[in-house]
Amino acid sequence: CSSVIGVSTSGRFWRFLLYTVVSLPGHLVLRNLDGGIFPKFMLRSFGPKVPKGSIYAINPMLDILCIPFVSKLTSGRVSHFSMIQ
Repeated sequence: CSSVIGVSTSGRFWRFLLYTVVSLPGHLVLRNLDGGIFPKFMLRSFGPKVPKGSIYAINPMLDILCIPFVSKLTSGRVSHFSMIQ
């Protein structure tokens, strides 16, 4: 119980909560694109045999494969914070 009180009185927790609430509408827009608009666009543009799942899997696959290589190549030369700005 004391840890819950400690967390709820922390300024860091409230900043995190505010950031989460503020970024939620943007996340909802992206989920709407994935579930509603983008599949219809792919079907209309590329036909009924378009591999939607494979297209959706490209970004996570690139994240998993490319981020370790890029971080290894740039470690020591570029600060991590400047890369995500």
